[in-house]
Amino acid sequence: MKDPKNIEALNSLVMNYITLHGLQGIALEPNNPFADYFIKILLGGMFPMGGMMFSMGKEVVGIGDKNKEIMNIPSNVLHPIIQKAYDFYQEIDEIDNFVDPMMKEQITHQLGDIDYEEFVESSIETYKKSLFELVNNYNSNKEEYIQVKMGIFQDKMNEAIEIEDYEMAAEMRDKIKDIKDKI
Repeated sequence: MKDPKNIEALNSLVMNYITLHGLQGIALEPNNPFADYFIKILLGGMFPMGGMMFSMGKEVVGIGDKNKEIMNIPSNVLHPIIQKAYDFYQEIDEIDNFVDPMMKEQITHQLGDIDYEEFVESSIETYKKSLFELVNNYNSNKEEYIQVKMGIFQDKMNEAIEIEDYEMAAEMRDKIKDIKDKI
């Protein structure tokens, strides 16, 4: 994946995942694909590929500068992130039930004038939007990815119906139908 819009959506997804996961007061597990992406790609570390180590220190954040080379994010890096993102997405609306009270207190103190609830709600909405943009714009034939994509589109369709945005609902219905027709 080398499309700047997709990379921006992925970067936003990663940053919001780390933010929301951090609310729980638990460290990211060592094999978490979000942690790997953040450390090895966003921070410009080394990344294993095909048994060799490649430097991935190319500019990824702030893609707007046309003079900077945009790196290619391989599917073997992207697919685990998307799967983990979808797993988290399915329980994200319950995040407040898992927030560590001490973490909430510390974050509230750090936010100052910013309302904690608004901060969490904004992070959740940005996470959902980034995941939708990524699956809407990135195509893969991997079965697990297709299932995630259909799940996101189904949720978006249900959400659109709920707010009576029937045009969006129809668009999502058509996208799901197109995917099913290709399977």
